[in-house]
Amino acid sequence: YRATVFPNPAVESIQLQFENYAEDRELIFMDVRGQQVLQQAAPNKEVSVDVNHLKTGTYLIQVREGEGLKKVVRLVIEE
Repeated sequence: YRATVFPNPAVESIQLQFENYAEDRELIFMDVRGQQVLQQAAPNKEVSVDVNHLKTGTYLIQVREGEGLKKVVRLVIEE
């Protein structure tokens, strides 16, 4: 399963690219403490996410389809 995130590190927004369309795909952003800070549907092959409200630090993006976890991507937010 391929999921590409750029830019990384990011400041204001990120783009995620996937190899396929998935109607039930969602992104769950977790901070380093394991707290969910953002959730967004991502059915298309490319999606833009506004991250300017996230604090500086490291986040994990869980890519889920249906009930299954497909991929975890590390994201760094800078000032």
